[in-house]
Order: sequence, then structure tokens, then C-alpha cells
Amino acid sequence: MDISGNITVKDNRTGQISIPNTNLAPGKSITGTATYVIKQADLDVGSVTNSAYATNNNINSNTVILTVPAMHTTQSTPTINLE
Repeated sequence: MDISGNITVKDNRTGQISIPNTNLAPGKSITGTATYVIKQADLDVGSVTNSAYATNNNINSNTVILTVPAMHTTQSTPTINLE
């Protein structure tokens, strides 16, 4: 059975996004994107935990939870000054 109508993804970091969909056939996939900007609190804890699930016509998917490291990296260029 095809999935018709928009698919809504509810995400604990980015809120809710709607993915336009006309007919999603069994075995096929659809992609939606959202952006989350790492905050100082994430850096202080050292990780970001994200959870999300999709819904369509009042049917919810399983919730997916992922924790990834949060770290600030800087790039420096060594220099030598000769006087």
C-alpha cells in the first residue's frame, strides 16, 4: 500500500518539518532535511542527543534516537616572526 500525503517529522532539536509526498511506494524512501546549530550547552555536555519520528495520516513511526559527540575545533596556522 502506498503512503500518500505529506509526511511530518517531529524532532526534539529542530521541531516539526513537513516533507511533501505524492505517493511513496513500499520499499522506497523519501528524504527531508533540517538544520540544528550546536549550542554552548551542547559543547559543555560534550554531546547532542537527537530523537525524531515520522507521522502520516495519524500513524507514527518508531522513534529514532542518536547521540553524537559535540566538540569545538579550531584551525590555527603556525607562524614564526623574525625580527
